Amino acid sequence: SACLCFPSVAPPLSDYFETLKQKKKFFNFRLMPVMLLVAIAGILLISLLNFAYALVACCLFLLALTLVAICKKSRKYIAIVAVLFTTFVVFVASGAIMMNKSTKVYLPVSNATISGVINSSSDVYGSPIDYSDLESYYLVLTDVKYYTQKGENLEELDGKVGVYLPLSSEIKFKVGDKIIINADIEPKKVNLTESVSVHNFISGVQFNLKNAKFVDLVQGKASFGERIKVRVRDAMLKYVPSGDIMFSMVFGSRNVMSDEFVSSSNLTGLAHLFAVSGLHLGLIAGFVTWICKKCKANKFVDYIIVLLLSGLYALLVGFGPSVARAFLMLTIYKSGRLFGLRHCGMSSLSLSGLIILLINPLMLFNMSFQLTFMAIIGLLFFSLPLSKIIKTKFKSFNKFVVTVLSVNIGVLPIMLHYFGSVSLIVLFANILIV
Repeated sequence: SACLCFPSVAPPLSDYFETLKQKKKFFNFRLMPVMLLVAIAGILLISLLNFAYALVACCLFLLALTLVAICKKSRKYIAIVAVLFTTFVVFVASGAIMMNKSTKVYLPVSNATISGVINSSSDVYGSPIDYSDLESYYLVLTDVKYYTQKGENLEELDGKVGVYLPLSSEIKFKVGDKIIINADIEPKKVNLTESVSVHNFISGVQFNLKNAKFVDLVQGKASFGERIKVRVRDAMLKYVPSGDIMFSMVFGSRNVMSDEFVSSSNLTGLAHLFAVSGLHLGLIAGFVTWICKKCKANKFVDYIIVLLLSGLYALLVGFGPSVARAFLMLTIYKSGRLFGLRHCGMSSLSLSGLIILLINPLMLFNMSFQLTFMAIIGLLFFSLPLSKIIKTKFKSFNKFVVTVLSVNIGVLPIMLHYFGSVSLIVLFANILIV
C-alpha cells in the first residue's frame, strides 16, 4: 500500500533537470545522422525510379535490415531496424507525393485575362526599353486568377506568377495593388537536375506570362509583412548611403542591387551576405542574449525572447532552406541550454534536415539547402583540426580564419559541381569584410 501512495511533497523540478543533466545529452542520438542518410536515400530513389521500383527497393531494404537484426540477435538492433525502415518508407512516400506535384503537366493557356496581387519580390523600379517611352518591370503576382476569351469559368493558379511587363511611366503602382493583364500562361516544369528550376518551384514562381499587355490597375493594400519590407526598402534607398546593399543584407533580396554588384559579390564569394542564413539569425540571437544578460534576465526569458524575435525575423524574410536550418538548430541549442543539457551539433543538424525534408522533399535538390548543410558539416568536421594548425597571438583572428576555412572546405564540392570553379579571393574577401 505504501507503493501506491503519492509523496506529500514533490521533488523540485530543478532536481529532476540536474539529474537529467548528469545522465543525458540533448539530442545526442547517434541514430539521427543515419536517419537523415536513409531519408536522403529514399528521396533520391523515388526521384530516379517510379513507384513500383521504389516499392521493390523498400522490400529489399527491409530484408537487408531484418537480416542485420537477426544476425545481431538483439532487441536493440530490431528497434533500430524498425526506426530506419519507417524513416525510409515515410520519405519515399512524401517524396513521391511532392515529385508527382512538381512534375505535374499543366497545359499552356493562350490569350487569357489574368488578375493578381503585386508581391514585394517584384522589381518595381523598372528598366528603360530601347526606342520606346515604356519601361520593363518584372512583377511577381500572388492570388492569381484567370479566364479565357472563350468565356470559360474563372480559374485559380496554384503558385506565384512571374511576368516581364512593359508599362508607361504614367502608370503608378505599388506592392499590394491588383493588376489585370492579358497574356499567355506558360507553366514551369521542374527539372530536378537544375537547382534554379527547383528554387523557383519552391519559392512559388510556377508560371510565366508571355506576350503580356497591361489592361487595368486596381489599388489595394499589402499585408503587414509586405508593408514593413516596402517601407524599410524605400527609407533605406532614399536616406541611407548604399541603402540597396543594406536592404539586401537585412532581407536577403537582391532585386534592388545592380547586376554589376551582384556579379562582383558572386565572384568574390560574398554572395552569402545577401542570403539570410545562420549569420543573420546568429547576430539577432547573440544581440538579444547580450541584452538579457545586461538586464540580468533569467534563462527562460532569454529563451522566449530570442526564439520569438528570431522566428518573427525568419517569417518576415521567408523560411528559405538556410533560414529554416538556422532557426531549427537555434531552437534545439537554446532548448538544451535552458535545461542545462549538453548539445550535439551533428544530431541537431540531422534533426533539422529531417524536419525540412519532411515538409518539402524537393529541398534536397536546392543548392541553398545543400550549401547551408555542407557549410555546417565543414564547421563540425574541420574546425578542430584547423584550430590546431592556425595559431597566432590573436585568438579572435584565429577563430575567424578557422571558421571561414572550414565553411569553404565544406561547400567546395557543391561550388565545383554548380560553377565548375572556385575563386581564390574568397578567403581574403571574407576575412576583410565579414
